[in-house]
Amino acid sequence: MIDDNYKRTSCLMKVRSDANIERVYTYFAQNPRDKTPQAADALGLSRMYFLRIIHKDIQMISYKIQFKQKLIGFDNQCRIDLL
Repeated sequence: MIDDNYKRTSCLMKVRSDANIERVYTYFAQNPRDKTPQAADALGLSRMYFLRIIHKDIQMISYKIQFKQKLIGFDNQCRIDLL
């Protein structure tokens, strides 16, 4: 049988502790090109808590690099023709 206080105490667990913030900061200082899911798994944190630490405590913004196709002179004319 589960204790009635179990849910209340488990929700109060502090994941954004100073130790975890320091771990995330040093991890990204050593591995700046790692993806956030892999970094969260390596540190043993959930992805949501990991993103909260990044956004709220370290003030970093995670983003995905989008590669675009280089446009040449003929592409501009094709785009105008489509409109």
